[in-house]
Amino acid sequence: MLTLRISQRKSKLHMEEILQRKDVSMIFKNKHGEFRSGWMLVLVVLVFIFLQLIAALIFGTGMALIGVDASYDEIQFSPIYNTIAYSLSIGGMLLLFWLVYKRPFRQIGFYSNGWLKHLLLGGLSGIVFITLQVLILLTTGAGRIERVDLNAFSDGLFLSALLLFLFVGFFEEILTRGVMMTALKTTRNIWLIVLIPSAIFGLMHALNDNVTFYSLINLILAGILFSYLFIKTGRLWAPIGLHITWNTFMGNGFGIPVSGISIPSIIKVEFTGPDWFTGGTFGLEGGLLCTIMMIGGLIFIHFFVKQADGFWSIDSDMPMVRGTDR
Repeated sequence: MLTLRISQRKSKLHMEEILQRKDVSMIFKNKHGEFRSGWMLVLVVLVFIFLQLIAALIFGTGMALIGVDASYDEIQFSPIYNTIAYSLSIGGMLLLFWLVYKRPFRQIGFYSNGWLKHLLLGGLSGIVFITLQVLILLTTGAGRIERVDLNAFSDGLFLSALLLFLFVGFFEEILTRGVMMTALKTTRNIWLIVLIPSAIFGLMHALNDNVTFYSLINLILAGILFSYLFIKTGRLWAPIGLHITWNTFMGNGFGIPVSGISIPSIIKVEFTGPDWFTGGTFGLEGGLLCTIMMIGGLIFIHFFVKQADGFWSIDSDMPMVRGTDR
């Protein structure tokens, strides 16, 4: 009898230990056994900060060794610094995704099938998006062409900005749309999947020059626009193309500040209308015109971009689940 009681007590303690272990594991995994997306977002932010510090250390050490004291603006547009910083960041995000989920990169939207077509689709969309806004500014008297400078192509800062925007387009889409939206699929909540990365995307620009509360709202809306294009096409290529040409045509093409950053351009468009409409010193992304255009863009994507079947989607291929090879 005593032996039976001891055995029952041991069994009870064992069960309690199992339950405690399960409770601890639930902190890191959801009821489906998938790594909780919140922890992945924390890891993404920590790895990004760490890699930026490493890039700054490498670049700063190199500059010190050759006796160069670079200003913040020079560092911001330095081809060497941006190559180091964004190569580390892009590589770091992809490596982090693979280490955590052990899944191929197609699960964040990097499908080889139709990549060029979708990259060009996104790129053309960005050109049209910015050009239409400039035409509206010119025809309504809210803007004017101050000059045309074909020598801009030979300007080092012009070329450095092109490289910067190329890197930014890839990195920010991999980070917010690819990795973050894919990680958040484990929540099974479309609103969280779209809104959290879009909010983070907007807040990433919070320290830019001349930023306003309204410009951050517009950037969050831009994140939603990129996210919807990602969802409809099922690939990361279209948002990347849109992001790249959005920045380059606004900045390098028309000389309009890109999220508060001014650079040399081929055409210089000067705002003459009110800041609430044009965006003022922050650029188009800070004004009502851009808001209207983005709402129009969402409507266009909804009705005219065909939903892709069998690629990245909200409700399939959870990060911990093996998907179909392509």
